[in-house]
Amino acid sequence: MGCTVNDIARAAGVSRSTVLRALSGKPDISTETRDRIRELAATMKYRPNYIARSLTQGKTNLVGVITKPSLYYASHLVIESVEQGLLEGGYSTLLFISGPEREAEEQVVERLLKNRVDGVIAVPGAMTAPATYHELVETGVKLVILDGIIDELPAPQITGDNYKAGRIAAEHLIRLGHRKIAYLGIPTISTVGRDRARGVQEAFSAAGIPFEENFLEVAFNESAAEKRTAEILNAANRPTAILARHDIIARGVLRAIYAAGLKVPDDISVVGSGNILGSDMFRVPLTTINFPAKEMADQCVAKLLRLLAGDSLPSDITMLDVQLVLRASTGPPPKGL
Repeated sequence: MGCTVNDIARAAGVSRSTVLRALSGKPDISTETRDRIRELAATMKYRPNYIARSLTQGKTNLVGVITKPSLYYASHLVIESVEQGLLEGGYSTLLFISGPEREAEEQVVERLLKNRVDGVIAVPGAMTAPATYHELVETGVKLVILDGIIDELPAPQITGDNYKAGRIAAEHLIRLGHRKIAYLGIPTISTVGRDRARGVQEAFSAAGIPFEENFLEVAFNESAAEKRTAEILNAANRPTAILARHDIIARGVLRAIYAAGLKVPDDISVVGSGNILGSDMFRVPLTTINFPAKEMADQCVAKLLRLLAGDSLPSDITMLDVQLVLRASTGPPPKGL
């Protein structure tokens, strides 16, 4: 059995309540006594009982983090920043990776509620049912949305500029001379999907490129992207460039291109989005859009900690800038195409 508060009290020769005040940082205890008790707790390998604490204090000091695979690939920046920021704020993290299905996200939320989390940082998927997070807020859980937008949600939301991401990626290919561009995009059921598509469409329209016939929704699945790209490449009038919704999708695109015996970018250019770890180390380094993932994570943590401290924050959307990252996967279209 692990060390308890009573064990520390006996070793220190003080009352149980004195140990609890020392470990919780209460001011009504001398510095010398507090330091001695904390040193004993460390030596005796004391671990707090969060369940018992939640029953007596009405809080668990646990924050749930719901992420999707697309952001998990950037975990070296995002997840570590979230966990470290919450730890410094006095909270432990419960991390859940939700699947692409709507039901999976609803189940994760239910599990977080059963764990009595004090707050949640959520990265909603493209198929997320808005009601899932509206209901979470209604239960009283403090919520901040990261890397996504849920319409009319009464909670702070922090994301990158998806409209700009779509537009500057398309404009880059157009400046290179491409007019046959396929966009493997996010389903427009989500606000993020609509914003990204609007950016691509406006760039296409300015260059006289039809949008609807070149827009193909694709799930966040590398194999699905590979299959869809193979179909595109077998078409009579194949594109000279492919704009992918995410770097992981671009990886499936590249596999299909290589399988078809084509070269990147000599035969076909590819642009991704996300600038994930390793995108500069693909067989051909990937041109992509950089989202400020760490900055988004840091701002989410700061807002959530303020909410947990009792501050009132506006339910607004903070949109951070994105940038085009030029690498070797894009170039002019083949001559005559």
